[in-house]
Amino acid sequence: MAEPSKEPTSAEGQKPQAPKSATAKPAAAQKGPASVVKLRNAASRAVPKATVKRRHKFLGLSFVVMVLLPALLTIGYLWLRAEDRYASTTAFSVRTEDTGSALESFAGIPALGVSPMNTPDSDILYQFIQSQRMVEIIDQDVDLRSMFNVHHDQDPVFALDPSASLEDLVDYWSRIVSIIYEPDNGLMTLEVQAFNPQDAQRIGQAILEESSSLINELSQIARDDTIRLAQEELDKAAVRLKETRLELSRFRDIEQIVDPTADLAGQMGVIGALQQSLAEAMIRRDTLVGTTENPNDPRIVQADRTIEAIKARILDERENIGAAQVGAKENDPLSRIVGEYEGLLVDREFAEKSYLAALASYDSAVAEARRQSRYLAVHIQPTQAESAIYPRRVTLTILVSVMAFLIWTLFVLVAYSIRDRR
Repeated sequence: MAEPSKEPTSAEGQKPQAPKSATAKPAAAQKGPASVVKLRNAASRAVPKATVKRRHKFLGLSFVVMVLLPALLTIGYLWLRAEDRYASTTAFSVRTEDTGSALESFAGIPALGVSPMNTPDSDILYQFIQSQRMVEIIDQDVDLRSMFNVHHDQDPVFALDPSASLEDLVDYWSRIVSIIYEPDNGLMTLEVQAFNPQDAQRIGQAILEESSSLINELSQIARDDTIRLAQEELDKAAVRLKETRLELSRFRDIEQIVDPTADLAGQMGVIGALQQSLAEAMIRRDTLVGTTENPNDPRIVQADRTIEAIKARILDERENIGAAQVGAKENDPLSRIVGEYEGLLVDREFAEKSYLAALASYDSAVAEARRQSRYLAVHIQPTQAESAIYPRRVTLTILVSVMAFLIWTLFVLVAYSIRDRR
């Protein structure tokens, strides 16, 4: 027999539950709106409502005061009060003629006082343009004070204070004159600003004139030093030559010999002639000996006497070379006199060559002094502007805004850092 199915039982058990669930739905539907309201009220109590707090107001106020206000003031000043400034540009360089002298050396002796020397003229000029002395000179020439304080009431930031001192004028000079120096090639580019283009050009031209005067002055000083040194060397060489000539003259007075080498050459000639006569006499005697057997032949005796006389004369002449001379000191040999004389001749020759070299150096220095060895080469004359390029309003506005924003950001970070530590 098959077991009775449990499905009906379970179905019967489910039937009474079906109406309960059906009746429960309306109850839940009636309770739903109230629970939703309660959940919303709880959520509203859990999340606070967003409000503007004190620190937010302080943050916004600080941004307005520290960023927007400076930017607006800068824009207002630059576009409403700042006067236009014009720029004049010029470019130049310092040139030096490094030419060596054609008489730089004479007989192996270098010329003195005319060796070329490189000086940092461009560096000197670069410092001079920015110096107080340049400001004083230009102020005397073009009256910088009246030129730049005319707009002080309208533009006190970029104009010169009428009561400015010399030091204030020097500081203001660094604002209106900018110079770019290239040490590699010595080129300088100068830019001058003024409230009208004519004034800017006048200042640039005045700077060029004073710069050229400075270079000429430096060149003149160098030339004077060169000539002075050459003159000193020439004077020394002349004194040395005079002393050597006096020594030679004194030697001749003492020894009473004009040229000992000539006397020595004469005596050596006499000895040579005597030796030749001796040789001839000996040949004649040998010839006579071969023609006669009598040793007492008067001709042979005469030949022997002649030979002995010639030998004695040769010996006397050789002794005279090392013996005392007539009028000289006792036992003063001619060889010593000749040695001393040759030494004096060498000194005189050296003094003469030194004098000629010093004289050539002096002539070269004087010739070089007649021409300008250093000069200011201007390759761009001072220009005259047609439109104003200063002040750079957009650039200055951006810079001020960025700097103000950075300062404000730093201020906020510091303030919040202090707040978090409390």
